[in-house]
Amino acid sequence: MVITHRNMHRILHQESWYIGVDMGREYSTREAAEKLGIAWITLKKHVAKGTFRVPPMANVHGVPVRLWNDADLARVKKALAGIKPGRKKRSPRKE
Repeated sequence: MVITHRNMHRILHQESWYIGVDMGREYSTREAAEKLGIAWITLKKHVAKGTFRVPPMANVHGVPVRLWNDADLARVKKALAGIKPGRKKRSPRKE
């Protein structure tokens, strides 16, 4: 669904009983990184690298943004748990 100025207020302020499902909350990339406990630039680098599947871009007031939900955050947390932080060792050069 494309989020426009007309339906933004309705989407943000509707009650979960109104549509019959609990939609949860959506987070910006900075908010998602904060919830994950990492820097936003680190999350941005993982998105660019393709470490995990990311939510599609949404258009909010003409600005493209990526909106993360709780399921996305759980998937990212699981993927990041398998990655060791820090610099990777290079294998010795074969001559």
